[in-house]
Amino acid sequence: MATPLSAEIPNPQPPPVTEEQADTIVSFSTNESLPSFAVAIINDVVTVGRRRNQDVVLEGELASREHVRIERKPNGRYYIMT
Repeated sequence: MATPLSAEIPNPQPPPVTEEQADTIVSFSTNESLPSFAVAIINDVVTVGRRRNQDVVLEGELASREHVRIERKPNGRYYIMT
Protein backbone atom coordinates (compact mmCIF):
# COMPACT_ATOMS: atom_id res chain seq x y z
CA MET A 1 0.00 0.00 0.00
CA ALA A 2 1.27 3.47 -0.85
CA THR A 3 2.35 5.83 1.91
CA PRO A 4 0.16 8.96 2.09
CA LEU A 5 1.76 12.34 1.54
CA SER A 6 2.53 14.51 4.52
CA ALA A 7 -0.08 17.17 5.26
CA GLU A 8 2.71 19.73 5.33
CA ILE A 9 4.47 20.19 1.99
CA PRO A 10 7.62 22.32 2.18
CA ASN A 11 7.47 25.58 0.26
CA PRO A 12 10.98 27.04 0.27
CA GLN A 13 11.22 30.70 -0.61
CA PRO A 14 14.21 32.67 -1.86
CA PRO A 15 15.48 35.43 0.42
CA PRO A 16 13.98 38.88 -0.20
CA VAL A 17 15.75 41.11 -2.73
CA THR A 18 17.19 44.36 -1.38
CA GLU A 19 17.30 47.68 -3.23
CA GLU A 20 20.98 47.12 -4.05
CA GLN A 21 20.13 43.76 -5.64
CA ALA A 22 17.32 45.05 -7.85
CA ASP A 23 19.23 44.35 -11.09
CA THR A 24 20.29 40.85 -10.15
CA ILE A 25 19.56 37.43 -11.60
CA VAL A 26 18.74 35.08 -8.74
CA SER A 27 18.64 31.33 -9.28
CA PHE A 28 16.99 29.62 -6.35
CA SER A 29 17.40 25.85 -6.13
CA THR A 30 16.15 23.30 -3.65
CA ASN A 31 18.48 20.69 -5.20
CA GLU A 32 21.65 20.38 -3.10
CA SER A 33 23.73 19.43 -6.14
CA LEU A 34 22.68 22.65 -7.96
CA PRO A 35 23.31 25.53 -5.53
CA SER A 36 21.41 28.81 -5.55
CA PHE A 37 23.29 31.87 -6.79
CA ALA A 38 22.93 35.56 -7.65
CA VAL A 39 24.59 37.46 -10.51
CA ALA A 40 24.51 41.24 -11.01
CA ILE A 41 23.17 42.42 -14.38
CA ILE A 42 25.74 44.87 -15.72
CA ASN A 43 25.03 44.66 -19.47
CA ASP A 44 21.87 45.33 -21.47
CA VAL A 45 21.96 41.74 -22.77
CA VAL A 46 22.75 38.70 -20.62
CA THR A 47 22.95 35.17 -22.00
CA VAL A 48 22.33 32.16 -19.78
CA GLY A 49 23.03 28.51 -20.52
CA ARG A 50 25.37 25.54 -20.17
CA ARG A 51 27.88 26.70 -22.80
CA ARG A 52 31.04 28.17 -21.30
CA ASN A 53 30.74 31.31 -23.49
CA GLN A 54 27.44 32.36 -21.83
CA ASP A 55 27.43 35.30 -19.41
CA VAL A 56 25.85 33.06 -16.76
CA VAL A 57 26.87 29.41 -17.00
CA LEU A 58 24.40 26.86 -15.62
CA GLU A 59 25.16 23.35 -14.45
CA GLY A 60 22.87 20.36 -14.93
CA GLU A 61 21.28 18.62 -17.86
CA LEU A 62 17.91 20.37 -17.47
CA ALA A 63 19.36 23.63 -18.81
CA SER A 64 20.06 23.94 -22.52
CA ARG A 65 23.35 25.18 -23.94
CA GLU A 66 21.70 28.50 -24.84
CA HIS A 67 18.92 28.50 -22.28
CA VAL A 68 17.70 32.10 -22.22
CA ARG A 69 18.63 35.63 -23.23
CA ILE A 70 17.64 38.53 -20.98
CA GLU A 71 17.42 41.99 -22.56
CA ARG A 72 17.06 45.33 -20.79
CA LYS A 73 15.06 47.66 -23.03
CA PRO A 74 15.40 51.49 -23.10
CA ASN A 75 12.39 51.78 -20.77
CA GLY A 76 14.40 49.88 -18.11
CA ARG A 77 12.27 46.75 -18.24
CA TYR A 78 13.74 43.31 -18.72
CA TYR A 79 12.49 40.87 -21.34
CA ILE A 80 13.25 37.17 -21.35
CA MET A 81 13.85 35.84 -24.84
CA THR A 82 13.78 32.06 -25.23
